Amino acid sequence: MKLLASHGQGSDRIVVYETDTLFEEKGSYRVLQFADEAVQGAIDLQQRARIVFEYPRALIHLMEHNGELGEGCNDIFVIGHGIGTIASYFSDKRCISAEVNEAVVQFSKQFFDCEAHNIQIGDGRLLLERQTQLFDYIVLDAFTSSGVPSHLCTLQFFSLVLSKLRPTGALLINLTGRGKQDVKSGAIYVTLQQIFNYTQAFTLTGAAERDIRNSIMVGSNSSIQYRLRSMAGFEPYVPQAGYILYD
Repeated sequence: MKLLASHGQGSDRIVVYETDTLFEEKGSYRVLQFADEAVQGAIDLQQRARIVFEYPRALIHLMEHNGELGEGCNDIFVIGHGIGTIASYFSDKRCISAEVNEAVVQFSKQFFDCEAHNIQIGDGRLLLERQTQLFDYIVLDAFTSSGVPSHLCTLQFFSLVLSKLRPTGALLINLTGRGKQDVKSGAIYVTLQQIFNYTQAFTLTGAAERDIRNSIMVGSNSSIQYRLRSMAGFEPYVPQAGYILYD
């Protein structure tokens, strides 16, 4: 491992490094990682345009395949910038990316070819409240050491999201958890169902039942369309029954 940059101390530390192995896959990778050893993003140095992780590929498919058959994917608000994968992919659209940590934004531009044009620094919920326009998609991809920040998965927050979406718009959430066995994911899904007429959950296949893996949840007031072969290994699932989350 070759360390390229570091910012912060202790639980706030962020590092950028290069490695020849990422999740048991050999190659040449540059990685953004938080102090809890959670990888927040990576690029393949031999194929820099390749989107390495499955979940952003699945999110992009959902965004391009819905919203008036993809024609509605013009105004996007992303909470959780990371290395800027989503914001860079949609850099030709009107995409706002919200990131609480300015160092993450700096690293995304310096080390990860980020091409995003409109990045706002601050709490994603507060920044979303200030928006005066409506969005086709709001993407939640923010994490702390304990998962999605609690104020970004409550009934009140999802109600705010709905008020900022166009009638055919959707909220897309990237989660990590234990699939069907994950209590918090179940609670988020039940809370999502209180606000949106249509909800759908997907989880990454190939992991053991209790292994940590990515899941994606979608909430919309329009039917949710997708092609399974384009979901990068994510398949529909039904989270376990949960409780409603409040502020």
